[in-house]
Amino acid sequence: MSTVAGYVVAVTEPPTIVCPEWCVIPTSEHVAELSNHEGLVIHWSEDAPIRLSRSSYVDGTVDPTDPPLLHIDTPFEAMPLDEAEAFARRILAAVNEARS
Repeated sequence: MSTVAGYVVAVTEPPTIVCPEWCVIPTSEHVAELSNHEGLVIHWSEDAPIRLSRSSYVDGTVDPTDPPLLHIDTPFEAMPLDEAEAFARRILAAVNEARS
């Protein structure tokens, strides 16, 4: 039993969660978190300096009010050009993945 948008929802079986290919969160964790996110599923890519997140309904429909986000965690203020170029390519790859 869980609370969704102020309503108590009781189900006999957990819902089927549809994730994008890049989501690394286990289905059981998504189901456990549904009541904390008003019935939405928060998808996360692998834990790395560049990480993607997106909200959706359990059927995989993207929440139109909550676009995908790119989270960038970097401890450096400066980097050599080759490293910067590689980092920029990783950012672009994550953006392309979010749009697919």
